[in-house]
Amino acid sequence: MQRTIKQHYIPRFYMKNFYIKNTKKFDVLDKLNRYAPISQSKNENFKNLFQVENLYENCNERNNYIETQILANDNEDNMKKDLEDIINKIQNKSSLNINDKVFLRTLALQMSIRGPYGVKAIEEKYNNVNDREQFFKYSFANDEYSQEKRKIADIVQGYFDVIVFTTQNSSFILSDCFSLKMLTNTIKNTHSKEIDVLNYVDIYPLTKNILVCIINNKNEVIKVDKLFVELLPQEVSCINKLMMCLSDRYCIGDLSRYKSHIHNDLNDTKVYEDKFLDILEKYKIINRRCKSGKANKIKKKSL
Repeated sequence: MQRTIKQHYIPRFYMKNFYIKNTKKFDVLDKLNRYAPISQSKNENFKNLFQVENLYENCNERNNYIETQILANDNEDNMKKDLEDIINKIQNKSSLNINDKVFLRTLALQMSIRGPYGVKAIEEKYNNVNDREQFFKYSFANDEYSQEKRKIADIVQGYFDVIVFTTQNSSFILSDCFSLKMLTNTIKNTHSKEIDVLNYVDIYPLTKNILVCIINNKNEVIKVDKLFVELLPQEVSCINKLMMCLSDRYCIGDLSRYKSHIHNDLNDTKVYEDKFLDILEKYKIINRRCKSGKANKIKKKSL
């Protein structure tokens, strides 16, 4: 069996959704490069981005099964096709059915699992290698049994709905933190007041023009007023800057407008967190404070 050493936690086909307009290139933010953190990359450099050597090997005794059999062969071809179908619907402003929405929520969960922090959590949770392999299989594989296991998991996750943020005059970026997940105890159209890991808002970029917002609640039915919301350029910029602040190393996309202020932007995490919460409140996705006075919190890197 051919071994894959550079194991990508964000698939390369997904990165192509963030090309600069009318090009096959994107800017790359590398936070380890203090002197010139933003540079332009050609697509042949994809293999060096969003990857860790032998990332999944501790989960399966270095036999490459997770990378080559579950993630690459079984999952990503299907993921690519399903994403293309959903992206086409969004671009045409067509409605999303329940299967589309379940796919978008499942994608957010899968991407958190396959990243470095998710892999570490799995290793800590399961001492047995077989249990780790089974967890990956049930989470990603497309056989009937694994799909049924995911349906059960979806029920456990509770009620949810989706809002699609779009932009015409700006572009979203892709970060190695992938999404902004915020635990919340007061969500629009709910009455639940308990803080729970299953009560959350999770926002992630699907393409440079599409940002997906998952609203999830353990106990109460979620129903949003409208599916599509177009963000203002300054709101897109705020979300991008927060993504850059929370990334461990890499961000890609059209980063040209951030070059002159990048060092200051990377030091303003709290400012952009507050502005991000303002955006969610503006569009009635969250209430800024609950009755107990505890503010909503953005949670970095979680399963």
